Amino acid sequence: MSTTNDRGEKSGLAKVSLEIREKFLKLPHNIVTPSRGEVIFHQGDKVDKLGFILDGVMKCCKYTFEGDEVNTRYFYRGEIFPEYLFLTGEGEYIYNLVTEKDAKLILVATEHIRDLIKKDLGWNNLIIDYMAWRGLLDQKWALCNSYGTLKSSIVYMLLEIYQVQEDEWTLINDSQQMLATKLQVSRPMFNQALIKLEKEGLIERNRTRIRLKDRSKLEMHI
Repeated sequence: MSTTNDRGEKSGLAKVSLEIREKFLKLPHNIVTPSRGEVIFHQGDKVDKLGFILDGVMKCCKYTFEGDEVNTRYFYRGEIFPEYLFLTGEGEYIYNLVTEKDAKLILVATEHIRDLIKKDLGWNNLIIDYMAWRGLLDQKWALCNSYGTLKSSIVYMLLEIYQVQEDEWTLINDSQQMLATKLQVSRPMFNQALIKLEKEGLIERNRTRIRLKDRSKLEMHI
């Protein structure tokens, strides 16, 4: 999630991420700057590094036999990867890790992190806090995609995930394609649904910024 609002789980995750960044920088590390479209790790590669995103966006994806991309999730600035593979002891990447937007990453050998989590209570608690906030956000996306209509899913996304308000503009840095992918629809379908919400006088858009015009009516859809 990428937004200028720092409320709720976003602010909680941001606080934990800042602490993790400082700890990563104190460990032996490499900093890499992959460009858009560059594959950092391929499916089947060994999970021997844990990464922290200083800037940019990464995505994990697989490809069907026909060559179509199946996107599972995005990683944003302040997030670590591949956290679930690392913590569950999965030895290899089960997806390709691709640069969605030019990025700057810290890479630390997993052996350093694993030892610290086992021996350092502070590190242990920090990782638990991070996974809790991330898990909450993932649950919200799962709920978002459980609605029966695209309109309801978009309304839930705006209100509960991006926490868009009536009294201020919210900058959403995710592209329409990224948002459509998260909602498991095509970009044209997503754009048409947004246009309809605008015509109904429920939201207002200004390029990548958005704000609510009638929150009470929007809430009726979720």
